[in-house]
Amino acid sequence: MVPVYPPLPQKRSGISVKKPVEVIEYQKIFCKEDPSEVGEGDVALDKASFDQLSDFIASRNQELEEKKGEETREIMKFTSTKRGKKALQAINYVGVISLKSGCQIEILPKISESDTKEARPKTRKVFMRMLQATTEIPRAKAARSSLDTEKMPMLEIFFRVFIDELLLLIKRGLKSDYLLHRDNERIFKGKLIFPEHIKRNAVHKERFFVEYDEFSINRPENRLIKSTVMLLLRLSHNSANLKDLNIIRAMLADIEESANYDSDLAKVSCQRTAVEYKNVMDWCRLFLKKLTYTTFSGKNINFAFLFPMERVFESYVAKKVRTLLPSEYTVSVQDKSRWLFDYPRRMFQLRPDIVIKKNGKPKLILDTKWKLLSDPPSPDQADMYQMYAYLNRFKVDQVHLLYPKTRNTEGGTKIDYSWSDGPDKGKKIGFRFFDLENIENNKTMLNELLGFQAGDS
Repeated sequence: MVPVYPPLPQKRSGISVKKPVEVIEYQKIFCKEDPSEVGEGDVALDKASFDQLSDFIASRNQELEEKKGEETREIMKFTSTKRGKKALQAINYVGVISLKSGCQIEILPKISESDTKEARPKTRKVFMRMLQATTEIPRAKAARSSLDTEKMPMLEIFFRVFIDELLLLIKRGLKSDYLLHRDNERIFKGKLIFPEHIKRNAVHKERFFVEYDEFSINRPENRLIKSTVMLLLRLSHNSANLKDLNIIRAMLADIEESANYDSDLAKVSCQRTAVEYKNVMDWCRLFLKKLTYTTFSGKNINFAFLFPMERVFESYVAKKVRTLLPSEYTVSVQDKSRWLFDYPRRMFQLRPDIVIKKNGKPKLILDTKWKLLSDPPSPDQADMYQMYAYLNRFKVDQVHLLYPKTRNTEGGTKIDYSWSDGPDKGKKIGFRFFDLENIENNKTMLNELLGFQAGDS
């Protein structure tokens, strides 16, 4: 597969680039023929951009209709404004969509009830912290203290982290390796490939089709790095990022670009020295896959750099819970050790989001839900049936649905459902809330839940 780069973003030299449009999850996007009419707090796109986004979402939603039964979710849904205008509403995914018109849309999670512009910097800061906890974003080793996540466009932040990781690797030294070389050459070297030699050189007695190992810097890792650098040069608009990317491009002048991303990525995992490149390779894989062969494709977008918010929230909670628990506790994410039925065969695998264990024995189950609940929260019947299955099959005394904490739940609202008699007496299924802004506040909640079972050891 020969890589195809996204088209160059509009406007490069001498012409200003459009500032990314910020959209908060569940906020509506509509079209205004005259962008100057956009009011305070409105999210409106020019007609060309809105039409391109609408076409992309319509085609994406049509694909989902055809994939019924698969675990797929909409990026946005069609709705309308109070004034009856056609609108789009961001749901399920967060990240960046780049349209052919040159417009970039940043979708941020709805972390608080407030949607004011004053709250946006805090939202961005919390969101970037959450993304760093997901397995889809490589861990940054060369973090920059000067990185301004509150003002910098989301994509440029990721580009910056990759650049810093790559500069650190280059400082240590890029590796060369022995690579198999096959060619028709004037000098005999290595091993003669006789069938090809006869085929090609019947009238060229001065040539030899040979095969030999060549010590070269053009190893798969370095080719992928070069391709990623060239890709980001096409997409970045930040002057500091572009300056460093051009410096790196000059350093990589003797390295070729990858002709086949998938093939070179497969070879990386087989290299014994790949451990030194791991972090940079993780970033290369992320960019080359999401910005070129993205699953979110369409004729009206350059790329869609998107992440499912449910998964981001689950990963973030799991990572933070690990840091808040005493050493004798362990955390299992998406635990697959139980089935709803064992006989006559195993059926319907159960996969709770977070299982907290002590000495290998399940003690507490937390199932994360990325929803903003009103106070008091009301249970969903399907969720409660699912929690009851977890309660019994994992043989724990507590299962809790865990939601993000908001101003509406600041009072520590919690509801527990239980039984007054029978085999389930003393067990609980409840609601709890995770504080995204002050992580230490969650320690009290965890201590309370685990303290309920203090006698079990």
